[in-house]
Amino acid sequence: MTNNQDTTEQKGNIIIIEGERYTEEELSQFYKELLNPTPATPPTPDNFDFKKAFFLEDNEFGRAIHNAIQTKYSGIEAITKIPLGKGSNPFYVVAVNEALRELSRTQPKYSKIRTATQADLEKVLKDDLLELKEHYEDSGLVLRTREEPNKYFAEDLFNQFKTQGNSLKKNSAYVLWLHNLLLRKDTNFPHKLSFVLPNAFSDYFEAPILNETSQQTFDSSDIDFSKGIPKKLSASGTRKLYTRNWKDYSIKNSGLVGFCLDWGLLLDSNYECLGGSGDDGRVVLVSAEGDAL
Repeated sequence: MTNNQDTTEQKGNIIIIEGERYTEEELSQFYKELLNPTPATPPTPDNFDFKKAFFLEDNEFGRAIHNAIQTKYSGIEAITKIPLGKGSNPFYVVAVNEALRELSRTQPKYSKIRTATQADLEKVLKDDLLELKEHYEDSGLVLRTREEPNKYFAEDLFNQFKTQGNSLKKNSAYVLWLHNLLLRKDTNFPHKLSFVLPNAFSDYFEAPILNETSQQTFDSSDIDFSKGIPKKLSASGTRKLYTRNWKDYSIKNSGLVGFCLDWGLLLDSNYECLGGSGDDGRVVLVSAEGDAL
């Protein structure tokens, strides 16, 4: 027989539930966290001296990561449509990092692995660690304004920054690395997902050069290797930068877009299809450990 007796009583400011004693403050905090869970702060550092760079591919390690993602985000087409080792978009790359953090709970070595930033990719190119020229590699988001493209996501991120006490400049561009972000399932958003800033988020930077006129050029020697973006542009470089500042855009330098190293080593900060993916996409991982996994 079920006992339906109320086992809660209060003595002063102490509340007793099932024999356990709680203060009103403790219960208030418990229910606050239950209703509004706080995202964990990603433990992987923004910059470390990685000793190994490799693609996420069809091997034991890759399958463990990919299968965990497919299970967690079952029914989310923007993620589940991507086959292992042949495709990429910002949602999938964030999910890779989430899976790595989950694995690191039982296997600490995974805490020293994350997806590459554009700064990492430039080092990969400089040291000739991987062949990147015939693929595209997603590394970040570029947040400019609350407008289109991807207005829904842009407004949400601006609001999250404001909630954390960070005021972003108007008419500028900010780079957010994907390895630092989290995902939240939300049917109100396109692709049924939204991006979440971790607590006390500080791993972002202003990048005014990403608002310069699109399709200007630069050389690899112009790169700021701490950020992975060029320090200056010219008309005669060997590589090209794409931005949202172009005659074809009704609203220039606006919204939220992906940030990737594209075919031919182009630097792309203008693509708006966050849920798209192509077979030439690759996820690049970097590790602080030199040994093979």
